[in-house]
Amino acid sequence: MALVPSRVLAGAHDAPVTCAAYARPKLWTGCRGGLIKCWDEGTGASLQTLDGHGGGIVSALAFAESFRHLVSAGNDGALVCWSEKGRVLQRVQHATPLYAAAHDPARNRLVVGGRGVVHLYELREVRRGGSFADDGGEDASA
Repeated sequence: MALVPSRVLAGAHDAPVTCAAYARPKLWTGCRGGLIKCWDEGTGASLQTLDGHGGGIVSALAFAESFRHLVSAGNDGALVCWSEKGRVLQRVQHATPLYAAAHDPARNRLVVGGRGVVHLYELREVRRGGSFADDGGEDASA
């Protein structure tokens, strides 16, 4: 394997970029200022900006392909599930900061790392009336 640079998004965030996730054809980046940005892989154009971590550090991003949802974790202890349209679908608040997240697509599981602890989540489809499927929830686009 060789790492071959293909694009640089200079000035992507005003604060240091702390994490990234890939959801072809989109790229997602999180930063120290609490913002999450979505980019078009082909053009490098900014598609949307999300703000769900209150100005804290977005420390991890994971994309759950089977649900088409992004999950963000932050030093504010928040674990946030986002629709592709930028709506907050679910927020789980932890007492301590979160630093890492990874999605297992084969088992629909999410693992999140905090301060000396690992949290495991099973991802399930939710129907109308609290639904992730209907893209309900709070609009968090900036």
